[in-house]
Amino acid sequence: MLASDTKSILIIPDSFKNCLTALEVSQAITEGIKKNQSIENYVITSLPLSDGGEGSLEVIKENYQAKTTRLAVTHPLLEEEGESIKKISSEVAFNQEKKLAIIESAKLCGLELIPPPKRNPFHTTTYPLGEAIEHYKNYASVIITLGGSATNDAGLGMLQALGAEVVLDDDQIANEPVKLVDFFKIKKINLTNAINKTSKINLIVLADVENQLLGEKGCSLVFGPQKFFNPEKINFLDLENRLKHLVKIIHESHQEFEKVHLMNKTGAAGGLGYALALLKANFYSGFNYLAKMHQLEKKIASSQIIFTGEGCFDEQSYMGKIVGRIMELVRQNQPPQDSLKKLFILAGKVKKTIAGNPFITLLETNGQTNEKTNENASSKREKIATILDPKTNYKSIVAKVSKINFNA
Repeated sequence: MLASDTKSILIIPDSFKNCLTALEVSQAITEGIKKNQSIENYVITSLPLSDGGEGSLEVIKENYQAKTTRLAVTHPLLEEEGESIKKISSEVAFNQEKKLAIIESAKLCGLELIPPPKRNPFHTTTYPLGEAIEHYKNYASVIITLGGSATNDAGLGMLQALGAEVVLDDDQIANEPVKLVDFFKIKKINLTNAINKTSKINLIVLADVENQLLGEKGCSLVFGPQKFFNPEKINFLDLENRLKHLVKIIHESHQEFEKVHLMNKTGAAGGLGYALALLKANFYSGFNYLAKMHQLEKKIASSQIIFTGEGCFDEQSYMGKIVGRIMELVRQNQPPQDSLKKLFILAGKVKKTIAGNPFITLLETNGQTNEKTNENASSKREKIATILDPKTNYKSIVAKVSKINFNA
């Protein structure tokens, strides 16, 4: 039981993309609170969050007492190194006793693994994710988080790594991952080996986008532009048509999967959701999964001061992203007007203001950032996020929080 004058402070930030992890943001906020002279008696609860995308491994592993390790997997760009394809060392987590593995797809086939000038989903693959799943094929459960991918191959590479056979137009089985650029060469696909290999694994997929694989809101047309170095030169209907061809071939080979591409979340991570749906994975909202794990609503209800944050606060923040979800939960758990909870939102860059919410304070940590200094970024959000300097933003978060008047 807290003393009557003790404030309960809850810190639940997202990461600042390409800048600070959720854990680092949480540490900076905590440091700022400790330097703040307007509050003396407080108890801090820190719960760094993730919506299933980048940074999710770090957040989830603690809850399962999982240890991290590194796996040597194929580079998603399929670059050659000597006489073989280049390998990368990717971090995953596991709990041997529980037979549980945690895989963040962005660490195996994410944009951050590929230098901006080489970002081109026509030539990237999800094969390394399949290699990681293969490594844990004897485990009871594998949690896979989707987001931040550099790929648009609908998970075909992952399926190949798990044993799927892809027959090309020369009637030969492909002996290496088939890239999107070669999808029209695909003549037949046999998924039997991949399905059998994963049939005893509880595949738990965390993704917070609801997009289907194809169509106006499909992965190619919605998320494709974020993955190219020069998106203005790309015909994204070409990507769409290549995925339509893949779906057609899979339907012909496996009629039971005729409607899988119509499921929500199949467009997540460049269509990785589609391939995982073919393997009968169980899909969850990344935010909801973690919120339930942390009993987040209960913690919000019992806190007087709440901090959250993200790299860029804009219109998309309201579209299922962590900050928007936190805002809604705080609103739902507000006490009578005379004792409003206070919600502080920290953002590296603010592109949208908040009006008419007396309990919310929006703080920009790096207002001097010039988003035009990174002309090579592939999207407006990335253009902002990629130039947020980690040290500058960490210090700015500390400074902003240390100057808040909690008694106002």
